Amino acid sequence: DLSNYPAALNDLYTVEGKQYGIAMDYDTIGLWYNKELFDAKGIAYPNENWTWDDLVAAAKAITDPATGTYGITADYADQGGFYNTVPLFGGYIISEDKKTSGFSLDETKAGIQCWVDLMKEGYSPSHASLTENPNYVQFMSGKVGMVMAGDWFATTFASDEAFKDKCDVTYIPMINGKRTSVIHGKANCISAATQYPEAARS
Repeated sequence: DLSNYPAALNDLYTVEGKQYGIAMDYDTIGLWYNKELFDAKGIAYPNENWTWDDLVAAAKAITDPATGTYGITADYADQGGFYNTVPLFGGYIISEDKKTSGFSLDETKAGIQCWVDLMKEGYSPSHASLTENPNYVQFMSGKVGMVMAGDWFATTFASDEAFKDKCDVTYIPMINGKRTSVIHGKANCISAATQYPEAARS
């Protein structure tokens, strides 16, 4: 029953009206946050009404160079980063007809620039730091207030006894009154040439 899945997920495996795979799972992106760092600064936790301006304000408030604490990680991330913000500025990565890149558009650049600005303002660890120690590792160290990351990190965060009760997750902030969360997934497929179609289906 394909109605059990978001249309965008089914579209990943549909070409010219033919379904080539049945989705087995999918992932989404959320805003994870460290409750302890928010509490320490007396800041209300992020929620579904947050805008990007709210995120920037919180990142600024949490950042403390004296303790090496940052408000957010703003590394060069596609699925967990600018893929979610570019559409909100009216840009795109690949055009609908799959023939044109959108990276030269001012709107696309704006969707990336909002992340660059976070790092330029010092609210994020440096690119070199995040290359050495990935964003989720720095988040779990207790030195980063927020990270935008996929739901697949839920197990990683929940399995760390010292950290699991310190973090929570909510919606990605809105930009220009809109919100999006890029999805990706995997599909079960059966070769059309298989000699064992029933076994493959089960």
